Amino acid sequence: MPFGKREGFIKALEVLAEEGKRTEGKIYFCSVSRWQKTLAEAAFGSRLSLVQSVDFADYIYTSESLIELKGKKLHGKKNHLNRFKRDFEGRWNYEELDDYNAEEFFAFQLRWCSLHDPKEFEGETKAVGALLENRKELGVKGGLVRVEGQVIAMTLGTEFNSEIFVVNIEKALPDINGGYQIINNEFARRNLAGYKYINREEDMGIDGLRQAKTSYCPEFMGEAYEGWLL
Repeated sequence: MPFGKREGFIKALEVLAEEGKRTEGKIYFCSVSRWQKTLAEAAFGSRLSLVQSVDFADYIYTSESLIELKGKKLHGKKNHLNRFKRDFEGRWNYEELDDYNAEEFFAFQLRWCSLHDPKEFEGETKAVGALLENRKELGVKGGLVRVEGQVIAMTLGTEFNSEIFVVNIEKALPDINGGYQIINNEFARRNLAGYKYINREEDMGIDGLRQAKTSYCPEFMGEAYEGWLL
């Protein structure tokens, strides 16, 4: 769904609707927020059909919960974190995103994708490149973890407002036990303590992502819609 001020938002929808007519098809939208739904329905009426979406609802956590990992429900996460620190004691370090290591973030994205299906993550890789290239204008924050000098995990995100930070990308090598837990915790602890909430975005209906995001016990789920514009 397009994002912007009311006038530009409605205009963008009109352009998309005309494109749908030209191709004799419909335009599908996902990750539609409540305010977007309200404006779009007022403008297009019955031509727009949106329903609440589970797959595109954001997972929202308190920063305190991801930093402290307290309680029985997060005990397993803390165990993985402690195991990583024990296994790699004296051999790992954390770095903030800066002008000197920015290229390594992108190189790690490519490495991670090479272990999966690079074609499946082409869009994501372009997004990572855009985040890094425009990091100063967008206020991007990031962190990486090295083991013996080699990057094993990285994360990137942006501020939504003074209370909410959005984690856009988080990657770790699959054969490093505790890799995801260490980058998640270190980034939150060092950068996000001043925010009330951390938005770790949606799972897109992917079982593995849903399991991983649910396992961190979100404080609540965001509200999102999906559907078609005729």
